[in-house]
Amino acid sequence: MDMIRHLTEPQALSTLADIVLVVMLVEPLALAAYRRFTGKGPTAREAVVIILPGLFLILVLKAALEGGSVFLVAALLLAAFVAHVTDMLSRFRKIN
Repeated sequence: MDMIRHLTEPQALSTLADIVLVVMLVEPLALAAYRRFTGKGPTAREAVVIILPGLFLILVLKAALEGGSVFLVAALLLAAFVAHVTDMLSRFRKIN
């Protein structure tokens, strides 16, 4: 945490967002390994669809903290929305 102490607040938050992104990118790999060994859990495609909305929202945070354009932030928010709708539709189809 010593390296974060000298950063400005937006820089520190951006660094924390980077850490969250790394963890989020490892998550589908862990889910795929779990499925491979147990036969349970989401497919690789399902795992990716599950994390995409959150991944885009973290990218929105990073873009806003790092001075990204309004258009970039809007595009990432739109991507998060589309990913969320895709996730919801796939879950709804599974239920029905």
